[in-house]
Amino acid sequence: MSHSVSKYIEEKIRERKEQNTFRKLFLPEAKVDFFSNDYLGIATNKSLAFPLNKIIRKVPHNMPLFGATGSRLLSGNSQFVEDTETLLANIHQTEAALLFNSGYNANLGVLSALPYKNATIFYDELIHASMHDGIKMSKAKATAFKHNSIKDLEEKLAATHNFKFIAIEALYSMDGDFAPLKEIVALAKKYDAAIILDEAHSTGIYGEKGEGWAQQQNLHQDIFIRIHTFGKAAGVHGAVVLCNESVKSFLVNYSRPFIFSTAMPLHSVCAIRSCYEYFASTACEAERKKLMQNIQLFSSVTKGITEFKFAESPSAIQTLFIPGNENAKTAAEKIRQQGFEVRAILSPTVAKDTERIRICLHSFNTTQEINDLLQTISYLK
Repeated sequence: MSHSVSKYIEEKIRERKEQNTFRKLFLPEAKVDFFSNDYLGIATNKSLAFPLNKIIRKVPHNMPLFGATGSRLLSGNSQFVEDTETLLANIHQTEAALLFNSGYNANLGVLSALPYKNATIFYDELIHASMHDGIKMSKAKATAFKHNSIKDLEEKLAATHNFKFIAIEALYSMDGDFAPLKEIVALAKKYDAAIILDEAHSTGIYGEKGEGWAQQQNLHQDIFIRIHTFGKAAGVHGAVVLCNESVKSFLVNYSRPFIFSTAMPLHSVCAIRSCYEYFASTACEAERKKLMQNIQLFSSVTKGITEFKFAESPSAIQTLFIPGNENAKTAAEKIRQQGFEVRAILSPTVAKDTERIRICLHSFNTTQEINDLLQTISYLK
């Protein structure tokens, strides 16, 4: 390896370590889960293996199950995949659907391809990194607006006269708050803007059968593009872009992450079908109700903990603010030592002085576990 390249790499690693922002992989331990995105326990629900196998048996024997063998534009397409996209489009009450290998790929694929040179993307300052990366790769201008600020968004929309896109999340992954979707839809109509909505953390949890936040609010017909990720509550892998047929054709022709990626294996497509069957079941409805009860319990108990600042979150994503990277890491380790799996979120992932411990609630967390976790937090020094 080049000496100069090696030196650069070592300097960047040392820089991260000196700033106390160095990341490293770890192996999860047998502790109570308050850190994963498996909100409904689907990823660890072994009883779902049987219905998944039933779907797998529907795959024609002459089709490769464990590898797609090529991109969708080469050997990676099939009637089974297209039927799955039609199924997802029907469930989400939209004209068309296009599968991507991950939520990151979907956001990258949409935002890098669709906004053109004479367009402006207005994006919430707290959108996910994948949306930021897609925006950077696009040829459009980009302007951030203050988080969930309708006033700031409108001022910026009113000052722009070219084509407009609004990039937001339904449920924000760090603060656990919802976008004011009704108000943003109204602005989009007023200023002729197209909304791109990331439903990563709302898929499976909200809606009558887990269809997401936009459908629960009955605003889905007013959203230009919805992106549903399957790696959170769905407990599997992949993502789907919900749109009209023209947008689907555009992405098939211009979205480089779609064009040049090997398609997801049929086994993953089967898993997506299986999770949607489960979303519609009474068993999953019971899990959603348990999750909502746990959110209410957590919120009510934290009101009595005055020594620490918690974000006011109505969702499964809860935030304990511990400013300072070292302070947040120390607090998270103390909690982990008491048997609870949590992680500190450090700057620059979040803004400096908003470092935190991100707590994810699940339907399978017991009342005792939640009370014990919060008691442990109340004893932190």
